[in-house]
Amino acid sequence: MTLHFDENYGETATLRDGSRVSLRLVRPSDKELLRRGFERLSPESRYRRFLSAKSELRDDELKYLTEVDGHNHFAIGASTTAEDGTEEGVGIARFIRSSDDPRAAEPAVAVVDDWQGRGLGTLLLARLAAAARERDVDRFQGRALAANEAISGILEQLGSSVTVRADGGELAVDVNLPDVPADIPVAEPTKTPMARILAMVAHGMLDVRRFFTGTQR
Repeated sequence: MTLHFDENYGETATLRDGSRVSLRLVRPSDKELLRRGFERLSPESRYRRFLSAKSELRDDELKYLTEVDGHNHFAIGASTTAEDGTEEGVGIARFIRSSDDPRAAEPAVAVVDDWQGRGLGTLLLARLAAAARERDVDRFQGRALAANEAISGILEQLGSSVTVRADGGELAVDVNLPDVPADIPVAEPTKTPMARILAMVAHGMLDVRRFFTGTQR
């Protein structure tokens, strides 16, 4: 099968406010780019991603986040060009395939603070879902504390495309991925179960900490 999102993939997209970004797959050479992007995240945004206060990315974390195989661990980045011509990372999205179920994966999306609210996270999510589907992933997964009634209420509103099951003191959440065109524009409606699940991930409501530890649940 020919993949659309392979090492040759690249596109330039216009966001809702007219700003433009370039998208491509993450490479091993992107460690410094990722480090600089992390430095642009506010303490609150860092806490949401890592579930703890974190001041920097270690070398082993940078290796884990950039040296991906593109199949079981897939990552796509968004960047702009600074006035001096250097590339600056402004967003990243990734999924890691479940070791227990090859058709399921955990997603994560991060956008630097001064680029939030422009539709970049939505765009990255759409591309991530499309890349997952062409790699035979049909569900994204996350986990939440079962005692969190606010999250439980949101999940109950998402309908049959979302499956929630109790797992100890947590809720295991699966969301079925729709068929997403590889070139769907950022202006498309985003109030889908998938979009709401990823919004919960972005706000630290669903736990995806293994993205940054390399551990399997």
